[in-house]
Amino acid sequence: MLTESALSNALHSQGFSRFADKSCYPKPDAQMNLSGRTHFADDDTLRFFGARILSASDHCNGLLYSIIESSYADFGKTRRTIRFAVFDVFGTCIYRPDLDNGWRTSKQANKARYAWLNAFDVNAWYAEQINAKSLRLQREAQALNDILCTQDTVAA
Repeated sequence: MLTESALSNALHSQGFSRFADKSCYPKPDAQMNLSGRTHFADDDTLRFFGARILSASDHCNGLLYSIIESSYADFGKTRRTIRFAVFDVFGTCIYRPDLDNGWRTSKQANKARYAWLNAFDVNAWYAEQINAKSLRLQREAQALNDILCTQDTVAA
């Protein structure tokens, strides 16, 4: 099994950008890191959910990125909750508690975030994701080759 550093370097060499500290402010840092991967931190998404990014950081040699956000906990916009979300380099939201399971303070959410990150097996996650992506690409390649074979048969 690869180390986190070796895995990060291998993914980076294949065109998957590592997460990194890009701003000292959490919102622009999240937007720069997650842009093109997910709409989670886009201005329109934040505005729709009434969300504010309180903290943002990369982890595991740039393989994971997490944010702590404050958002409305109900559609009536009567109360707020604080929760964290974790993303992989593909833009997948790996973990985010639902609105009913948030915390009252960012300190509580930060403690929960690091407890979750310390228990998370990043190598197993990426092994599963890379395998699934590889199988999907093989199926897509086969489907395209089947089209070419059909075209050759029809042309003959």
